[in-house]
Amino acid sequence: MNSSNTSGSKRKQPEPTTDDDRAPLSLAEMKRGIMGSDAATQLSCMRQLQQMLTPQNHDPPLIQETIDDSLVTRLVRLLAGGSNNNNTNNSNINNSNNNDTTVQLTAASTLEAIIVASKHGSSDYVTLAVTCGAIPHLKDMLPMGSGNSTGMQLAALRVLGCIGQSSSPHRDAVLNADVVPSIIDIIKGKPSDTPLIRAATKALSHLFAGKPLVRYDTMQPFCDVAMSLMFSLDEEVLEYTCQIATSMSDGPNNRIDSILETGVCMRVVELLSHPSQPVRVSALMVVGNIATGSDSQTQTLLNNGVVPHLRALMLSGNAALMEHACWVVSNLLSGTQEQMEEVLDGDVMSLIIAPLDHEEKDVRKKAAWAIAKSGNTSTSDQMNRLVHREGCIEPWCTLLMHDDRYVVLDSLESLRRCLRLERDALDEEKRSKDESDDELNRGNAPFPMAIRIEEAGGKAAMIKLKDEHTNHDIMNRCCDILEVYFDHHDDEEGQGRCWFRTPSI
Repeated sequence: MNSSNTSGSKRKQPEPTTDDDRAPLSLAEMKRGIMGSDAATQLSCMRQLQQMLTPQNHDPPLIQETIDDSLVTRLVRLLAGGSNNNNTNNSNINNSNNNDTTVQLTAASTLEAIIVASKHGSSDYVTLAVTCGAIPHLKDMLPMGSGNSTGMQLAALRVLGCIGQSSSPHRDAVLNADVVPSIIDIIKGKPSDTPLIRAATKALSHLFAGKPLVRYDTMQPFCDVAMSLMFSLDEEVLEYTCQIATSMSDGPNNRIDSILETGVCMRVVELLSHPSQPVRVSALMVVGNIATGSDSQTQTLLNNGVVPHLRALMLSGNAALMEHACWVVSNLLSGTQEQMEEVLDGDVMSLIIAPLDHEEKDVRKKAAWAIAKSGNTSTSDQMNRLVHREGCIEPWCTLLMHDDRYVVLDSLESLRRCLRLERDALDEEKRSKDESDDELNRGNAPFPMAIRIEEAGGKAAMIKLKDEHTNHDIMNRCCDILEVYFDHHDDEEGQGRCWFRTPSI
């Protein structure tokens, strides 16, 4: 027979109909299907509702009319595996048991989609889900060895993370349910399951973040897995792990100690050079928190070679990296004189001065923090480097007009210390020469550093601050410096000159 004869041609088995092939349901029909007892219909309707809730598709007013207490309550019940509990037929019961896991997973994903959608609408579906008891059911989906599949654990972690991220009260509700030990058990029990570890660390990063700070004893179990996670090959796991360490090191110094005791400091410093920018930024936040601690905690960073990494970040040209690197440097400069010496030896000061003119406001602000306080506690040799090699006089004078009063106060203190150290040097020179009746003693010798400060606009700025600023600390500091270190003569010969006077500060 000729194969071209169509009378005997074979026909293929038709493809099974899928959810995508069916005509889309209205939101009201989806709701009815989910509220019903047929598992297949529930699954189809929940999946279509998830698609409807995606950011590119969802319509907040229409969704608000459809998603209500009854629907969210139904989804929470489905989380507990309660899809068809009203069936009495044995075969139906068996089918229900077989479908329960899939229904649970889909209900969790639908609930997650609703929670995400609530960020774009006016209804607080997160509070509704919490009130309806979602958290205990999600917690039951986490434990290892309880028949929970990896898929169930993934779904529960995603939803718990979304709930925790939505607000501090919701975060605390999740933490009060004592979910952290179960999440840590997942990390310990399935270390090679990257998607699961990624979901677990992401959930913890949301649950440990925010204000007020989470109690440290709640977060402490993470210390058992911190080191291993810091060496993950997955960039997202590294990012979330650093975010968790940032939350744990935020606050009193004893929290910083607990992070340092895990031994992660060296690895966190190494991550400052990671190829991934999100990882570098997250690691930089941990380093920044440690740098706010005690001198010994700050020294741990320096011992692990943090300065060259900071210099590289300053040279990266990336605004976020530069901003946080300036913040870290500002805290390193607030340490001991020995620690300041390490920063100066690392050749980062010139890289901190340049961003004072950066187009990003936050970069300029953090650079101002670092420059302003750089001279506050410096030795005479360090001050000479700051003034003569790094050129800090001009930036200090410029920062006197900054809108952050702490930057202004720190800049005034750096200028005052600069003047005082020069006075001390002149006094020492006088004593060494035993010149009791020299010009210094008569109080009419020119003061070179004061002249330079005036030429850089510092004296005029201090006069303006003294007369116009509303902060009394700034006004008083300007008055003291002007009175002690500057003497402005109105006569023709001495007009505009700066003279050394015997100071009291």
